Amino acid sequence: MWLGKKALLERHMKDECQYRHFMISLIRCRVCSQDVSRGKLSEHLKLSCPEKDVSCEVPGCARQLKRKALSAHNRDSVVEHIAHITKAINETMKTLSSLQLPSDSAKATAAIESLRIQIDCVEKRQGIQLNQRIAEAENLARYTSSSNIWRRFALLTEEIQSRDAVIASYDVRLAQHDVRLAQHDAHLSEKHLMQGVLLWKITDVRRRQLEAASDEVPTVYSQPFYTSPCGYKMCARLSLHGEGVGKGTHLSLFFIVIRGEFDSLLSWPFRQEVTFVLIDQGPQRNHVSDAFCPNLSSPLSLQLPYEKMNISSGRPRFLPLAKLDSGTFIKDDCMFVKVQVDLSGIERPDERQ
Repeated sequence: MWLGKKALLERHMKDECQYRHFMISLIRCRVCSQDVSRGKLSEHLKLSCPEKDVSCEVPGCARQLKRKALSAHNRDSVVEHIAHITKAINETMKTLSSLQLPSDSAKATAAIESLRIQIDCVEKRQGIQLNQRIAEAENLARYTSSSNIWRRFALLTEEIQSRDAVIASYDVRLAQHDVRLAQHDAHLSEKHLMQGVLLWKITDVRRRQLEAASDEVPTVYSQPFYTSPCGYKMCARLSLHGEGVGKGTHLSLFFIVIRGEFDSLLSWPFRQEVTFVLIDQGPQRNHVSDAFCPNLSSPLSLQLPYEKMNISSGRPRFLPLAKLDSGTFIKDDCMFVKVQVDLSGIERPDERQ
């Protein structure tokens, strides 16, 4: 401890105190207010400062955000990032295809470096190890032989084509995730789905419409619902771009009987009337409904299920797509479908004497 006059304290701390190096070795970051080593300030700002404004590293994504929010952004924007990366890779392939002579080696070098960065982004997002198969392509511009150049271009083309399979597998995982969410929702709302009525909320309608139009995910399934706790197990199926005779022109709605735990106690075939209702979310509430009795001449859709679910039956021309888009059936990118089963005449196994 130093004892002396207050007027001499500043000079002591600056020139004489044996601990002066420790006192001046830290500096406060002006962005996040953390204390960091003076010599590490630039590195801190460049690599780790959580409050620093940074740009998303995915090519084509211009999002500006705090570094601390970058991980959440990458997690929540996977689909958007894949679209950006795919577009960038396609543009790179156009550049590669335009190279005709070995004299274009400088352009080839730049294009390959861009391609490597894009593939690295895909690896980070999906855990795909491509570097070992791509590394040799980085030396492409060093070759002066046209045959060598085009041979390596062929390898790069094959790698790019494999991206389609990667993205397709990602779509499958998204579909599986949707199924798990539907199952989870069914578990949470099970008590509300035991009276033969399903009120189905379909989210991300615009994305699902695009996927249906491109046949990537042509149909969406609802969570199961039941006529009673021990009754028939059922679900609905929706095709936003139409199916069968309604493909490309109508919204299609279908009803499916699913294999249930108490099927051996129920009467078969299934004979109940089913009503579809598309909810109009506008102030007029001009709902669209259609009731039908399952076709008894098509027993495969009504018999006791031996597989996980029977084939579907319903309305392939439930509503013209033009009317769907021009009305108020879609609001906040969501739509609602109600499915109601007539319970009259059903004998409930849990109420038998």
